[in-house]
Amino acid sequence: MSAMSILVGEGVVVFAEMSAANELRISQKEMLEVFCFYLPIITIGGMLVIVGYVLGVKGFGNVWDVVVVSVASMLFIEPVIAYSLFRTLPEFGALVGMIMSFAGCFYTLKED
Repeated sequence: MSAMSILVGEGVVVFAEMSAANELRISQKEMLEVFCFYLPIITIGGMLVIVGYVLGVKGFGNVWDVVVVSVASMLFIEPVIAYSLFRTLPEFGALVGMIMSFAGCFYTLKED
């Protein structure tokens, strides 16, 4: 339950952040208008992440395992959302950074 809450919460927050950036890029809307529209969405995502952390720390007994779940969820969700909204692929340096991040998360999970 905690991992799912973190996964969905991180996904909602990242989607709202990138959607707001994309909307400001392609429309004539003011930043305050876009901010006010996406604020409730980000708030809901943040609440899901908080619930996930609380349940995760209670369940795992270790905050670092929960942090790995949070970071790993962003590593999987963020590139998918970025590509779906902006339709661009990462450049070489960003791709190397993502691969190394994946490797670090898997190594951390393997240690437990």
